[in-house]
Amino acid sequence: AKASRSRDLVLEAAALSRLRSCEGFPRLVGLFRDGDAEVLVMGRLSRDLESLRLDPDVCPSGRFSPKTTVEVGTQVIRRLQTMHERGVVHCDVKPKNMMIGPRSPGIIHLVDFGLCRPYRVSGLRASTPANGHTVGTTRFCAIPAHSGERSPRSDLESLAYVLIYIAAGGLPWQGCEGSSKRERSRRMFERKLEAGLLEQFVHEQLAGEPAGESYAVALAGLAAECRRLEEIAVPDYEGLAAILRGGLPPGVELPDPAPLDWLTA
Repeated sequence: AKASRSRDLVLEAAALSRLRSCEGFPRLVGLFRDGDAEVLVMGRLSRDLESLRLDPDVCPSGRFSPKTTVEVGTQVIRRLQTMHERGVVHCDVKPKNMMIGPRSPGIIHLVDFGLCRPYRVSGLRASTPANGHTVGTTRFCAIPAHSGERSPRSDLESLAYVLIYIAAGGLPWQGCEGSSKRERSRRMFERKLEAGLLEQFVHEQLAGEPAGESYAVALAGLAAECRRLEEIAVPDYEGLAAILRGGLPPGVELPDPAPLDWLTA
């Protein structure tokens, strides 16, 4: 276990080194040894999106506004594109791994690269071979990640689930019970495979949103498009962002900086 943890820290440090000059990632200070322990030191950030979502002063309903959800998604699509173009997949995209900084509250930082893996070798793109074990946080992991796949499409599918979660306050497979973690994971996997489940949930939960039908259509459409991606295909990141921006009311565009909920609370 200790050797495995050391390997994970080395991989995390290597990923952050590749992203050293890129916006929206923690600043790598270095990987150091303290006695028998290895310590990865990064620049300090502030709060994660889950803590902001649960803060009644920021988000009384437990749901982010459409403008905030679209801005978060647009930024994180760019972060994932940056990672993937540098040959790294994140493998644990979730609200707790998206943070704002003390001096940059309008910038979403993607953090925690403990499960990340390189997926490009000698300039060739290839997914990490599946090992049969779920990769990432079960609630948010992509359908292929339940069998161990680590790929760009899985990162993007996870992001689609995160956006539905922060927009609707939950996901339709939450609350699955089982006698073990493996059993609960299996039941969540089966729920994710149910035809029409996610789309119906999104439309029901967002029926009263000011953005109306277009918001639900955009979020459900993004998830469907991510699920259709091929394992080793190069995703159309801008196309995915365009689907998401279609969730805003006609004629509405996000200003720069966007009016994120925690900046206007």
